[in-house]
Amino acid sequence: MRHKKDEALSDRGKVVEVCRKLQSEHEEHLSAAREASALHKVEVARLHTANKELEAVNKGHEFHIQEAQSLLEGHSTVIKKFDKGIIERYMRLIVVYISLIIEWCGRSHFILQTSYWKGKRINGPNG
Repeated sequence: MRHKKDEALSDRGKVVEVCRKLQSEHEEHLSAAREASALHKVEVARLHTANKELEAVNKGHEFHIQEAQSLLEGHSTVIKKFDKGIIERYMRLIVVYISLIIEWCGRSHFILQTSYWKGKRINGPNG
């Protein structure tokens, strides 16, 4: 009987030892889980901050897009008001200026040439 008691106590000691080992492993896993949870909370907070920053940037982009659309509408209004007749008048004015410039250049060239040849005739071929 004593042998059975010793054997039972031995088995009980082995069970207690296994339980302690399991409890130790369980505590290690809990510690690792707590550490992972803390890291997760930090990462979630960082992502939340980044998300708010992106939302602010997005609102800024939306504002600039609306501003650009408003400018485009204003430009199209101005272009519509810039009547075809005005464009034709400017084109005629440009043609007149170009004609005057060409005429002035031609006269200058003619005057320079004739004065050169007149000088050659008056002063002789050697100037």
